[in-house]
Amino acid sequence: MERKLIKMAYFNFILLDKKGYSIEDVVYLQLIKQNRTEPLVTYIEKIGENKLNEYEEQGLIIYIKGDAKESKLEKVRLSKKGIDFLDLIETPEVDEDDMK
Repeated sequence: MERKLIKMAYFNFILLDKKGYSIEDVVYLQLIKQNRTEPLVTYIEKIGENKLNEYEEQGLIIYIKGDAKESKLEKVRLSKKGIDFLDLIETPEVDEDDMK
């Protein structure tokens, strides 16, 4: 049996902490990012409306127009700011000045 290596993501925990986010936030934002290509509404429901509203106020997520038959959670996506945030958090040796 051939073993396959799974590459884990790198997280800049120091920067994450400085920006006031938790690893839970990273997981939630990643779920929303992947919602674009796979149906993850069941998991996104668990994030909760308050947290989603917080992300929307911070400009990290947006809601696309989509189809009328789609639920609001099917239409949630990461904004450019949200995508950039995840990219920076996954980059070694990025500091707070790089996020401005």
